[in-house]
Amino acid sequence: MKVTWEAFPKVTFSKLENTGASFDSFTAPKFKAGTVKQLNDSEVSGRIIYDIDEALDFEIIEGKENGIEYSIMLKNIKKITPRNSDYSMIELVSGKSFLLGDGRDVSDSNAGVLVFMKGKKEPAYVPWRRIDQIIFD
Repeated sequence: MKVTWEAFPKVTFSKLENTGASFDSFTAPKFKAGTVKQLNDSEVSGRIIYDIDEALDFEIIEGKENGIEYSIMLKNIKKITPRNSDYSMIELVSGKSFLLGDGRDVSDSNAGVLVFMKGKKEPAYVPWRRIDQIIFD
């Protein structure tokens, strides 16, 4: 996260005992899969390439909410629901949600998704404006 001074009233610094996870605790990258529900009530499921360029779970979705810039790894996202041309609701695996805007990943500047379905040679392309919801496995 990147937080502007205007976004919070106070900051308190303290010494941390643990500065983060060790290198060995990180898992190997995985492809993202799930279901793309479309506005016409149809859906496609399979391996997802988000915004035509984010395919692995360590890749980042970016957007802003209330002066805070969020960079969220795909592996932490459970669901993405476009709300209008500028914003999307991002629900994390933890259950926390953010209404993010002001970024290509969460607005109608998004190029859409490719879904590689089992048994099909070619992926299905779903334009951003036709997406009702993306639910990741």
